[in-house]
Amino acid sequence: MKTEGWESSDTPERRQIRKRFQEDASFAQKALAGLAKGRARMLDRKTRTLPELRMMNTLIPLFGSEVTEQLLVVPYYVDFALPKLKVAILVDGCFWHCCPNHFPNPTTKMQMHNLIIDRKRDITLLKAGWTILHYWEHELEDKCLPTRLKKEILKCARL
Repeated sequence: MKTEGWESSDTPERRQIRKRFQEDASFAQKALAGLAKGRARMLDRKTRTLPELRMMNTLIPLFGSEVTEQLLVVPYYVDFALPKLKVAILVDGCFWHCCPNHFPNPTTKMQMHNLIIDRKRDITLLKAGWTILHYWEHELEDKCLPTRLKKEILKCARL
């Protein structure tokens, strides 16, 4: 009986790649970076969403050139980062990422997929020593956002 997945097409080339992944951490990291870059190209990360533009317009006056957009923290990209402080700022759309106020239960496969990816990304970032600040699309319309954002980031800097 054939099994599904990796084992079903176990070729010498795949075994060699698998062995290299296990033996060489830098090879694995480079490979994952390549996959993440490919995913980001697929998402066309050159085009910012409206919520990302709002966040950028809030962050630049507060932190200037310290802000990095679309920073690769293998194997994920974060929307905005303050690398010196290891603070990742993520802007999520209410519908696609299931905002608890507006869309608490996923109704599509894509929403469920996004929730899983979001959790994996958060765990990876936390293990790498990053502090994560999540903002929902609807929160970016708040006039108090700059004050709140500055307080939260400065609090992270003191930790």
